[in-house]
Amino acid sequence: MIHIDTLAEHLRVERRWIINHWLKYDGPAGPCPHWRDGQNTFFHVGDLDEWTHRRCLPENR
Repeated sequence: MIHIDTLAEHLRVERRWIINHWLKYDGPAGPCPHWRDGQNTFFHVGDLDEWTHRRCLPENR
């Protein structure tokens, strides 16, 4: 499990970028799986890997 701020720091992007490009993604793969605990947003690393793979499939581009 990884917190959105930690993920943003690791990817060297702003938190807002993840929200706009992953959580609001409306392509065939759907938005990135995540869950919230109050104001905190978390990603399960396995779900993130699977979603990234699905999003890269030719039929989901």
